[in-house]
Amino acid sequence: MNKLPDKFLERLNSILPEPCREAALQSFTQDKSFSIRVNLLKTNLSSVLGIFKNNAIPLTPVSWYTDAFILDRKDSQQPQVRELIEKGLIYPQSLSSM
Repeated sequence: MNKLPDKFLERLNSILPEPCREAALQSFTQDKSFSIRVNLLKTNLSSVLGIFKNNAIPLTPVSWYTDAFILDRKDSQQPQVRELIEKGLIYPQSLSSM
């Protein structure tokens, strides 16, 4: 983990009770997932799934949203994924906003 700014740590320490601080600091070291939605106005689900499968980029379906998926943060930087985003066929969207 990159060192967090001292002012940030001071503020965090002033806000959080001591039992919570370590868990909060650990959250900055964890890899975050990357969630996407398929833009059904521009493509269909099977086409997008085929592109991911052909490029061996694993997707995890979101059980409560049929056109949403989670992929590893590192995979979100794959050229094929970036191209789909640039073309508007998929778009990043936080699970909490679906």
